[in-house]
Amino acid sequence: MPLITAGAVALEQGICRPGWVEVSGGQIVGCGSGPPPRPAGVDLPDALVVPGFVDIHVHGGGGA
Repeated sequence: MPLITAGAVALEQGICRPGWVEVSGGQIVGCGSGPPPRPAGVDLPDALVVPGFVDIHVHGGGGA
């Protein structure tokens, strides 16, 4: 299961600095603030990670 740490993670309770997100099978299975529960596979110290955020904003498409 990939574990991602970041300088900041946007969670339900607010922005956590630092924070972590755990993913398994393409789904978020855990997230939290502070140090991760085990060593991370991906470390993004200068990033803001927003778990589950999907940007559906598009400009045109299909000739529109």
